[in-house]
Amino acid sequence: MTAEAAPRPARNQAVDPITLTVLWKTLISVAEEMGTALRRTAFSEAVREGDDFSAAVFDRFGRMIAQGNFTPGHLGSMPFTVQNMLNYIPVETLEPGDVVVTNDAALGSGHFPDFFFMQPVFDDERSLIGYVVNTAHHIDVGGVVPGSQGVQGTKDAFAEGIRILPVKLIRAGRWDEDLLRVIMGNVRLPEKLRGDLRAQANANTVGVSRLRALFAEHGRQTMDEVTDAILDHSEARARELLRRIPDGTYSFEDRFDDYGPGTGPIHVRVDLTFTDGRMLVDYSRSSDQVPAGLNCYLNYSRAYALFG
Repeated sequence: MTAEAAPRPARNQAVDPITLTVLWKTLISVAEEMGTALRRTAFSEAVREGDDFSAAVFDRFGRMIAQGNFTPGHLGSMPFTVQNMLNYIPVETLEPGDVVVTNDAALGSGHFPDFFFMQPVFDDERSLIGYVVNTAHHIDVGGVVPGSQGVQGTKDAFAEGIRILPVKLIRAGRWDEDLLRVIMGNVRLPEKLRGDLRAQANANTVGVSRLRALFAEHGRQTMDEVTDAILDHSEARARELLRRIPDGTYSFEDRFDDYGPGTGPIHVRVDLTFTDGRMLVDYSRSSDQVPAGLNCYLNYSRAYALFG
């Protein structure tokens, strides 16, 4: 049974506002502390100086419940990425200390440099209580162009670098050195990549420790009540804000001049339709995909639609 198929918990009685506020802020602080650990132990400039990383906390059903103040493209993609990873690695096969990793562009946030690290969190009885997840942009993952972000002349994903479908890169706390060696053999700066991968593992270690302590102190029932309240309050507030916009369809368009010498423009057109607290985002009038490294994958499109 994957997390997507797992039964949702029955709604508990309302949690009191003080408990909700304190634990909600604490969950956010867990994600923020994960990001701090990642930044301070990373090797590359992309992470340490560019701040191109993110971290978040999920419940045991794979629902995001807290995120740090990090990159919108990562965070908006993360709930879909987690479900995609659990479709490959079923939840019942996960053990304490396992870390599932992917950088697949279609499953993740849109390009191969972004590696997602998902780690399950178990309590003392080895019952799953949640997941901690982080992603970081790596400075090079191979491909035809240094930095692995080529545009012109990058006509397929195989030119962009090494592609890793969801795998357990860490099992029971131990790195799979064979898989790691394969990855290192396909990048230009292996030691920086290795250092950043280990920094991502560090971040998850911090998250696991903090989330376990939080559940041990407050108990599963209280944390379930808080999780439900977080999701309910967040949805209610979002719909309240959406209802302030008069119902109707609003449109905007822009364009890229071209995607290489002798090529035409790429049109980006969006129609937003508001109906009683609901919003439909429609990009269907945009140009088709082009044979260059400019196309936007579904998760990334959804991420920035949500961010806007």
